[in-house]
Amino acid sequence: RKMCYSSRKKIGRFLMREMFDLNNALKVFLNQLVVNKNYKSYIAKLSKQSADAFENFGAALVQDIPPYVLSRICIDTFVSFLKICFEKLNQQIGKKEFLDIFPMDSLWEPSQKVSTIFLVQEDKPFLVDSLLINLANLQCSFEVLLHPVLNVHINQGSKSIESIQTVKNKEDSGNPFSVIVLILEKELSPSEEKSVSSVLDVARRNVNLIVHDWPYM
Repeated sequence: RKMCYSSRKKIGRFLMREMFDLNNALKVFLNQLVVNKNYKSYIAKLSKQSADAFENFGAALVQDIPPYVLSRICIDTFVSFLKICFEKLNQQIGKKEFLDIFPMDSLWEPSQKVSTIFLVQEDKPFLVDSLLINLANLQCSFEVLLHPVLNVHINQGSKSIESIQTVKNKEDSGNPFSVIVLILEKELSPSEEKSVSSVLDVARRNVNLIVHDWPYM
């Protein structure tokens, strides 16, 4: 049935308000981030190209965080988290896939430890859904999912990240990578970490096989 005009107006106003809240939260958070002492100190140690890449990477992650989460985040803890993720992204250089699970302070309760799953690979359909289904089967709950798709350009001489741009559509040139960050609700034990890593690695490889075989089916 057709939606009445007044209902469409209410939905439109709701969506505009949601977008305004998101943009507001993003602006406030990014303004706090760029003046943070630890953030500025880390950037000062990087080359100009790496510093630009780090800033773009940070902005891409922040834009994936829901506004109600942004307002709860401790900026100092987020800077530490961002540095770890950027350095792990550098570790991915020369590899088609990279999966790691590491402990960190909770972004909103720094006294609490949680585990974070960090996965980078060529962007593929079905990837996120497959990972989430397998995590659910392990009864492994997460607080936040970040999934920017990025073009990561490598300086072949220095073997370091030269630039990072967010992929906005399929026509963007380059080799798009999915960067998937899952912040879990708790810290995993070593045995849980091993189990989760093994299951996600199998899920990721299965997705690669499915996508490869899809055109021939």
